[in-house]
Amino acid sequence: MRANLDPIKNHGIHSMDREELEEAWRLKASNWKLSWEEFQNKEVVPQSRPFRAIIELTQNCNFKCKMCPQSWEEKFKKFNPELNMPMDVFVKICEQLFPYGVEMDLRGFGETTILPYWDEVLNYLENYPYINWHLVTNLSVPKDKMWDKMIGLGFQLGFSCDGATAQTMESIRVNSRMDVIRNNLSVIDQAVQKHKRGHIYFISTIQAENFHELRALVELANEFNVPEVQFKAVRGGDFERNFYAQSRENVKKWASDALDAALDLNVAVTFNDWFFTRDLDSTKLRRAEQLNRDKFWANFQLADIVSWEVKEEYDVNGLFEKRMNAARVSEHKACYKPMSFTYVNYEGVVGTCNHMIDPNMLQMGDLKTQDFGEIWTGDKYQEFRRQLFHNDPKDGRCQWCFNHRLDD
Repeated sequence: MRANLDPIKNHGIHSMDREELEEAWRLKASNWKLSWEEFQNKEVVPQSRPFRAIIELTQNCNFKCKMCPQSWEEKFKKFNPELNMPMDVFVKICEQLFPYGVEMDLRGFGETTILPYWDEVLNYLENYPYINWHLVTNLSVPKDKMWDKMIGLGFQLGFSCDGATAQTMESIRVNSRMDVIRNNLSVIDQAVQKHKRGHIYFISTIQAENFHELRALVELANEFNVPEVQFKAVRGGDFERNFYAQSRENVKKWASDALDAALDLNVAVTFNDWFFTRDLDSTKLRRAEQLNRDKFWANFQLADIVSWEVKEEYDVNGLFEKRMNAARVSEHKACYKPMSFTYVNYEGVVGTCNHMIDPNMLQMGDLKTQDFGEIWTGDKYQEFRRQLFHNDPKDGRCQWCFNHRLDD
């Protein structure tokens, strides 16, 4: 039985009637279906448009995490308004992307929620239906009403959680305060229960200093009803070398303990590198990965305004599972992202994906001088697709994904 939801309340739409809402849903679903078909056919000049995007609103950050260039590069030493995307540029970009959008991520190489005009952005988002808004955040801003509104809009919040204890968190994520973080986790937990939409999950960058807290991170998630923890291998320099220098025995113990806790507490866990998983029970891993899947896609799947018959026509559940599975790039030796995903930085420059930002963004075009369709079907994107469709990536970051990546 479908829930009797009020489309105005639950989708934040001020002026659309039912017919307009269904038309908006059909456009998104049909574009997504076409995108998958074109990926299967290895079309380098797609007719579909990306339904996923990252729009970077700022490169300013209030943290100086020890493994992040924000802590050592000169340009990030102090807040710089020139590193913020102007609101009019944001509006212009979104008008070209949101009609097809299903997943829109408003993060960047900074902390989005410290933007002076973030509240204005949230008001603007209320005008667009059937989009899963996503944001990776450090949960540092002590504004309860802001977090409540974001959950009310259906935000999926990826919390960069690199420590289960104050000592570990505050030593890795410099300028963090565990008391503020715990309060915000509580506010978000209550907001999810109140609004019956939105959710939060952990993104934990694992390194030598926090490897031993894998299980404790799962337990912290459970404390605040967080349904998923994503464990990511740290990248770069000594941090990466020290990660891979951990003993096989210790890694097996830490990862196994986390996996057992996940299954006991009903918290989904994923690992993005074989170094975590090589000694783990593959059946347990699959079970843990599939926990709570119903919570991750509800905002689009359960759009009450659209009949179940229409949803079945496009097989949204199936498309979602295909998209999730396609993230296992190292298994498939192919990448779906050049057909489904794009990235726009704070200057309006279009790149490829979230893994191709640092140290130098792979640039496809500039929305200040070009239409997005021109960029999406242009020569640079065509060549990029050819490489990834045929297991021949030229960029070292793509090569890492083809050798290692097991999730997004």
